[in-house]
Amino acid sequence: MIGTVDVYYLEDSRWFQKVYNRYIPLENEIASLQQLPSGIKVVFFGSIWQDKTQEALAKLYKTADMAGFTEDQIQIYLVDGNLKSPEELEKNYQIAQIPTYIIEQDGKEISRIEGLPQKPIEQVLLTTLEFEIPIARATSAPAPRDAKLVKNTSKESKIKKRSGE
Repeated sequence: MIGTVDVYYLEDSRWFQKVYNRYIPLENEIASLQQLPSGIKVVFFGSIWQDKTQEALAKLYKTADMAGFTEDQIQIYLVDGNLKSPEELEKNYQIAQIPTYIIEQDGKEISRIEGLPQKPIEQVLLTTLEFEIPIARATSAPAPRDAKLVKNTSKESKIKKRSGE
């Protein structure tokens, strides 16, 4: 599978659920990400044929879920072994390696993370964003969120719909 992918395609994958359910993001970073200004979006370029990008993608979604991101705040583009996709968006974004996380605010790229982060993705996202926009670091655990981007095996999980319901 290459090109634009919806999380609904991925969430039933065994590898996705395994990593998603196992990953526990850092609470203070999640609380800080919950305070991001509107207009922030993460564009992810990767593949599902590589274990490392499978894991990176599932961890990104777990982080986004816990931070209360909406579906519109995460976009996934999967590329082949030559870093190509049918839409050729990798050219517009000048993708040189995967995974690549592009952080946009109001449709404009403000930062990017290339390659696998050496620290938890929520920590790397927050640190990267702090260089570009003012973010108040949270000092307590995040407030619970009702809606979820990804269906989970747990009882409290549900999918957040585009309509905001």
